[in-house]
Amino acid sequence: MNDHIYTNDSVGRIVNSDFISVQIQMDSTKLDKGETKNWYATAHHFLEQYHVNAYPFYLFFSPSGRIVHAGTGTKDVSDFIRLCRAAQNAKEQYYTILGNYNQGHRDYTTLPYLIECSLELKNEAEATHFVHEYVHQYLEKLPSKELWTKQNLQLMEAYSRFMVSKDKLFQLYFRNHGKIDSIVGEEKYSEILISSIIYREEVAPKVNMGIKMSREPNWKKIRRTIGRKYSAYYGEKYTVLGKMRFYKARKEWSQYIANYIEWQEENGMVKIKHGLVALRVAKGYLNDCAWEVFKYSTNKKELTKALLWVESALSMNSAPDPVEMDTKANLLYKLGIKEEAILLEEKSSSLAKNDNEIQQNLRKMKQGVPTWGNN
Repeated sequence: MNDHIYTNDSVGRIVNSDFISVQIQMDSTKLDKGETKNWYATAHHFLEQYHVNAYPFYLFFSPSGRIVHAGTGTKDVSDFIRLCRAAQNAKEQYYTILGNYNQGHRDYTTLPYLIECSLELKNEAEATHFVHEYVHQYLEKLPSKELWTKQNLQLMEAYSRFMVSKDKLFQLYFRNHGKIDSIVGEEKYSEILISSIIYREEVAPKVNMGIKMSREPNWKKIRRTIGRKYSAYYGEKYTVLGKMRFYKARKEWSQYIANYIEWQEENGMVKIKHGLVALRVAKGYLNDCAWEVFKYSTNKKELTKALLWVESALSMNSAPDPVEMDTKANLLYKLGIKEEAILLEEKSSSLAKNDNEIQQNLRKMKQGVPTWGNN
């Protein structure tokens, strides 16, 4: 920020004309000089009074000394100018809107902005409070026609980590998932929110406890519980995801990869089949899936399946992709098809001369040693 943003001419014109700027060092070091030390007490006051918990942190005050706005994080020129402009607009000043809300001027439509600002300022408790206010005092009371809009659905997805299955809004969402998919125009869009809550409540605690206690969770009970509360579809789906994460944490690779492949075929690949992700993302996704199998599997059938995935990624290219070629070459090499693997890796290395990993893989293939490590 010192080198590239505060010294920018556009930033300088706005800030110097409308603000008095002060920069405060919040930590202390042995190299600090007298002038910096004289600010220690002020820095501590700002730290406590304004909950400074991330750097850089920006505080904006009115001419009378009343705090009106705040922001945090490294920003580019346009973002920093936007922050300064917001600090001059009462309709965008975080602390002004917050003060009005706390004084009883309950305009619920301002809550998404207060939530956004609270999250940026790393004030999780405040964000959680506002999310619950927004959900229970506003969204749950809207008539159906006003509730199911794209804007509200996107907000629900963004704040899903604050929601629980007992919320009336979640129950409404779950019962209307088909309608929601239709409104957004994406098949299984609603599962983003539904799955996050089901997994967080029904599976994650058992998986985490199983890892901690070195004890395998009762998968049948988990599947049965989810099936009873939601449906057999969700019970099967999130039991597989739980197994995948449990076995990976335990480094039980054969079990992990078996569940990983099942998960990708039933859930991951379907997104690509229905064209719900951009081509570039689809290619990268397929390649990453294939590489994961290469790293952890020794099963010929599984490696062959991964080979088909990366070949699908390669078929989407308008020009050769050295990374995907490297993945295919490594799979061929692990399958014992070494001559073809080396020829392909040579092509990959010629396209990516600065990629040390690809160059190293080629050397290992020519030496006849494994290109995969001990996991």
